[in-house]
Amino acid sequence: GIGVSNSTYGVSNADYNVDVSTSGFFIPAYIFYIGYSHTNVKYSLFKYNNLYTSGMLYPVEANASKPYTDSNGPSRLLEENTFMDVTSLPVYKNSMETTSLLNSLDQVEQNNILFPSYDNYSISAQGLSGALKPYIHFDVNLSARGRSGNNPDNLSAAYINGSSNDYEGSFLKDKINFTFFDAHSSFLRLKTNNLINRYPINQRMHSDFILNEIKADRNFDYHNANSLVGGRGRVKREGNIIKTFTNKEIRDSYVSNRTSSIIGFIDAISNSDRLDSRVFLDEGIGAYQITTTDGKTYHYSLPVYNYEAFYKNFQNEDNEDSNFFEIQKNKPYATHWLLTGITGPDYVDTNINGKLDEGDYGYWIDFEYGKWTDGYIWETPNGYNQVDENTNGDKTYSYNWGRKQLYYLDAIKTRTHTALFVKSLRNDNLSSTKPNTWKEQWTSGLFIVSRYSKTLESEKFESFNALMKNSTAYDGNNNRHTVNENLKGYKGTDRYIDFPVNKSLRLDKIILLKNEDAKYDKSRGNITSTIQGKMYLNNYYTGLSYGFSSSYNPRKLYTDPLVIRDFGIHQHKNVLDHRDIQGLDLESNAQQVIDLRYSYVLARGSHNTTSNSSGRLTLNRLQYRGKGNVALVPPYRFEYFSYDEFFNKDNIDDWGYRRGNASVWSLKRIETPTGGNINMTYENDSYYTEAATYESVYFEDISISANAFSSPDIINVSVNNASNLMPYFKPGREVLLSFTRESIGFRGIRL
Repeated sequence: GIGVSNSTYGVSNADYNVDVSTSGFFIPAYIFYIGYSHTNVKYSLFKYNNLYTSGMLYPVEANASKPYTDSNGPSRLLEENTFMDVTSLPVYKNSMETTSLLNSLDQVEQNNILFPSYDNYSISAQGLSGALKPYIHFDVNLSARGRSGNNPDNLSAAYINGSSNDYEGSFLKDKINFTFFDAHSSFLRLKTNNLINRYPINQRMHSDFILNEIKADRNFDYHNANSLVGGRGRVKREGNIIKTFTNKEIRDSYVSNRTSSIIGFIDAISNSDRLDSRVFLDEGIGAYQITTTDGKTYHYSLPVYNYEAFYKNFQNEDNEDSNFFEIQKNKPYATHWLLTGITGPDYVDTNINGKLDEGDYGYWIDFEYGKWTDGYIWETPNGYNQVDENTNGDKTYSYNWGRKQLYYLDAIKTRTHTALFVKSLRNDNLSSTKPNTWKEQWTSGLFIVSRYSKTLESEKFESFNALMKNSTAYDGNNNRHTVNENLKGYKGTDRYIDFPVNKSLRLDKIILLKNEDAKYDKSRGNITSTIQGKMYLNNYYTGLSYGFSSSYNPRKLYTDPLVIRDFGIHQHKNVLDHRDIQGLDLESNAQQVIDLRYSYVLARGSHNTTSNSSGRLTLNRLQYRGKGNVALVPPYRFEYFSYDEFFNKDNIDDWGYRRGNASVWSLKRIETPTGGNINMTYENDSYYTEAATYESVYFEDISISANAFSSPDIINVSVNNASNLMPYFKPGREVLLSFTRESIGFRGIRL
């Protein structure tokens, strides 16, 4: 049936807050779904420090404890440049309003209460859907650094328990498992933690008291480990069983580089690919296995990676490098794990090759994919900058971009049949070339960093440690060095980015064949030419203090080797396209064929399209054909609103529709093969006012007075140092006033 979804959540992670709201719906049309979703993201930045973050999957590696001053083991204080993803709650003070507890921006300047923040993973397959999240078997309570721009060490992030031994020891080093969100479970945990106050007296709860006097106790019967099958480090007691395998586990399990020794593991990638630890990071999750209550196991063994991600904010739209702030994420991370196989409770891998094939016993379905590119450059907003303007009319501009992989489904195979998914090039959805940058374009020969790459250097001296003790760095001759002490210096970056335009693919037809008729070769035809993208990105530091035992002190140190990388784009020999099946006459032997026909008539004037009409890909017709490619029934036909309406990025509402007319480019009618029509109607989105909005303005030198005789119910509030209050207060709007008393005079109170 028709579905509607709405979700809102927020993330607070040290220097920034992110508030996300998503709404959407979907309508089923036979085996397809027509849907829409819109996500609104609000970022709030506070400080611009280097802060390396990591999720709850690896809490020990993410958090490095500072040593005691006498170097006698780790203290409860954390190194400020290493921190995990957390959920931060403000500590309530008498001077705060109650609403401050609901607003993540009201962090106190010193220590706030922190709890581990868990990412949510959505999962979908036929017969399986829901959300997953990682969990740890006892609570990790931390105290944050706060919002102050200059925190001394005694106000650093710290473990509430007063000692990091529990967290540095074996308890957190156990493998982190996953559980279904809101799943039914046969086990009910009565307690999650005990808080022990070492001084059980009536004291006000404040940040220093919580940090110093309250600790967690694991020594009781209802410790979280008892929620797990087999105790600590095991899976949670619930119907579905979720297993994860790290890339290192998978690599180490291969025998003679041929077959994995992990029982029941079905891989979708050759082990030679997983040997590239720069992409398949050791602790990165390489595969999921989910076994449901009916005995089926769903194998998600193909991670799809985003290589880099950047956020850039600047003041001069004509020269974004003149004054800017940039967040870089240079380590690859998986954004999807594709469903690569389904096996039943009776499945047996008879030839023990770790693959699904016709020689195996029992129930199985194999999903085959092809990698199209390692260099698709995405950008949001796509083709223009996000503009933010404050009350003074000052504007800043920003955009996000990154590089990711693209995979396409080529075939679904069972013991008896194979469905082929045949594709062709799209004329829209092109990759972005905006991030391309160089001093001089490099075509061949030796790549010389100073000649070809563009240099961006900060004039601000890094007060935090630029290079950490025992870290690895490289000089200008690409010689490797080990840093012997924490270094500080000026930060810069050399970058050479040259990525040609990536095209993407569209699905043209699905051909269902018996296995004996499914003869195809993905490298047979040439739909396009394979091209290369090139990238060199390296941060460096200058003006460094001495950090080496020898007299050698390089003027510039790089964080990574001075090596340019190239990436394959349009890898057509990996993907099944219409040129690969030309002349094979597969349709005449097909059990069923589904044809999809398109045009580019909607949203004309879009910027990332090469179609003659400059429009976006539009599904017009869907035709089912029977055996021998014979069409026995008419096709599904799709009709849309406002074919003549041109795209205008400045005329879109908060829900992603055309402002004032939600039906523009939306589906209007579906004509079914039986002659019936499914008609769509739309109404414009609207709202009366924003809900749960808290704005605060701080004034000094305020006077309060009242005339007890003439107007006893009226209190006069005078802001003595502000000439115009209209930007802050609107007539008829309720406001909350909070005062701190300074002095009391004869005629009133001065604040």
